[in-house]
Amino acid sequence: MHGYEVITSNHDKVGRVVGEVDDWLIVEQGTVFKSRHPLPRRFATKLEGSDEVCVNLPKDMIHESPKVKGDTEFDRQAAAEHYGLAGALEQPATEGYGDTTDDDPAWGPDVDAQAAGMAPAEQRRAQVRDHVRHERTPRSPGFLGERKRKS
Repeated sequence: MHGYEVITSNHDKVGRVVGEVDDWLIVEQGTVFKSRHPLPRRFATKLEGSDEVCVNLPKDMIHESPKVKGDTEFDRQAAAEHYGLAGALEQPATEGYGDTTDDDPAWGPDVDAQAAGMAPAEQRRAQVRDHVRHERTPRSPGFLGERKRKS
């Protein structure tokens, strides 16, 4: 992928691939003040019939990632934490019954919801249950079996 243009799914130009280190692409951006940033290969897809790589990350996230020193030297731990990869944490919150690989996501929707100021999923489900329970209450006491028996 060396020399490929890196674009986002919104067709914003991010930079150009200038190197590859293990599971990371080195992306160079800028024309006068150039900087290099690591990008996990997992987030990049080579587009058929062109020399472009599409990433499913926002442009700013790549620009704010740790910088690469020299050609290939960067802090892999800091980069993995920046991109939210499970390899950056000893025991990621998403760890379940299967094998956890280094490029798995380190957090799930609960952390994203909390960061957005939303209630936890359990609390939202309880609110829905309470709301549905009240809507399903029959209007006639006959359905509830509360009729008085005639003696």
